[in-house]
Amino acid sequence: MMAINDQRYDSLFRMYAAHAPNALHVRPVADETWKPFEGSRDQLSRLAKGETSPAGPLKFSRFSGDVPMDLITTTSVRMLLASNRVFDCFRRNNFSGWSTYPVTIAGKEDMEVPDYQGLAVRGRCGAIDPSLSIRTLRPGSIFKDAKDDVMMGVFFDLNTWDGSHIFTPNGGYFVVMEEVKTAMEDIGATNMKFTRLSELENSAATMAMRRAAGSDQ
Repeated sequence: MMAINDQRYDSLFRMYAAHAPNALHVRPVADETWKPFEGSRDQLSRLAKGETSPAGPLKFSRFSGDVPMDLITTTSVRMLLASNRVFDCFRRNNFSGWSTYPVTIAGKEDMEVPDYQGLAVRGRCGAIDPSLSIRTLRPGSIFKDAKDDVMMGVFFDLNTWDGSHIFTPNGGYFVVMEEVKTAMEDIGATNMKFTRLSELENSAATMAMRRAAGSDQ
């Protein structure tokens, strides 16, 4: 079995939306350009992974929130939109593993929100492996003095990673190297959150552990 103390894990972080208060959250606007993606999770996943491109800009409109931040979430869960200054930072630092697709955004009162593109992650790693998570006791989420028995760490076989700065095991879980996290913090990127892979609970592994424990009783 692979050693979980591999130092490369220490420099890997999940990148996701911080869901900042009042952050703009958008939804697709159905038109001809969206048709290939309607009702197809596979096609949306391929778009998020940079394996396909739309025929033209994909249209989005405000669903909630008012403030356009550097990372804009959408009602299509795997789709994230990012500001041009994020992509400019990626280019300046020669970060690998990403691409873009064109979008248009109508924000509050249908005002155009310029200078955004869709974020596609082309870097790859193998599937998340629940067996690599580590059984841990942590402070209870319900009772003050209790401890929750959970499985910590979202890990994969490092030999399956293509070495990209930005990569994904499935198109919906974005992982970045520490250099990317630092660069985003340096430009003050908004509505972005980073958590070290070893500090994430693997909820699937936790549930499997609890089901197994229940079957033993």
